[in-house]
This record gives sequence, C-alpha cells and structure tokens, in this order.
Amino acid sequence: MGRTREIWKARDGDVSFGLRGGPARIPNLVASVEYMAESGMAPEWLRQMDWRTYNHNELSDAEIARLEEVFGAFFASKTRRELYDEALRRRIMLAPCNDAREILEQPQLRSRELFTTLEYPELGASVLHPAFFAKSTACRIGVRSRAPRVGEHNLEIYAELDLGAADLEALAAEAVV
Repeated sequence: MGRTREIWKARDGDVSFGLRGGPARIPNLVASVEYMAESGMAPEWLRQMDWRTYNHNELSDAEIARLEEVFGAFFASKTRRELYDEALRRRIMLAPCNDAREILEQPQLRSRELFTTLEYPELGASVLHPAFFAKSTACRIGVRSRAPRVGEHNLEIYAELDLGAADLEALAAEAVV
C-alpha cells in the first residue's frame, strides 16, 4: 500500500493537490481529469477510471507511481496561476504554494485586513505580521504588540511572583535565573 503526494511542481513553483479518494474528492478528481483531457494530457486509461470506487489506500506503489507521473506531467506543464484559476472555475481542490511575499500580496488576505504593522524600535524597523488567526464577532482576536525581547519583562514577572532582590540573588547563585 502506498500514499500519494500532496505537493507538485508547476512550471513556476509548486501547487498543493491531493490524489485522495472519498465522497468529497470524487468530483475533484473527475474535474481534474476533464481539465487534463481538454489539455490533451489525460491518457485513455486515466479517462476510463471509475473514480467512484477510487481509494488511494488500496493502490499498489506501481499504481500510485503511474497516477503521479501523469498528474505530475500535467501540473508541470502549467503555471500556478493557470492551475489555480482553472481550479477555482472548475471547483478543483488545488492551491498554489505561496512564499511569504506572495502571501502578503494576496488580494483576499489584504481585503480581510489580515496584516498589521508592528514597530521594532530596537531594530529601526516596521514589520508586517498576521493580525489574527481567526475573526470573531464575539470578541477581538489579534496581536496586541510585538513579541518581547529575551528578558524584556523579567522585572514585571518577578514582581508578580513576589520575588525580591534577595530571592533573585539566591536564584541566580543556583543558576535558575
């Protein structure tokens, strides 16, 4: 039994696409093969597959290699943008693998105001960060400030722990702080 890959080479980078079966994936696989056929890159055996019974967990390594060779050649013949645009149009579960610059340029993420600028005065820099991991109407979820530098809040933490100078000296002697 073998497992299928998730990341594929496109002409200009990588895309994510799973060759997995199951009810949610059947329309995805059918639409993908139709796209490949329209591009002249789906051999007859692939077009004749019964995707309703397809289960990647039951395939031999040779069967997986055969599928991966055909899908891999197809993905490698297209750009990430071509693949993604068609995936959206055809409802195929495929996405580009973006680097940090490309993520920052994503129109959808920009329109949802995903990024916030945090100041790093000690570096003389302003750095974009994700502003939140989820949006909620119940409460605000987000970044309040940059991460502290090592030891930056030690005095506040020691005060919360009710540690005085004598306590700190004793802990330092034991190499605890």
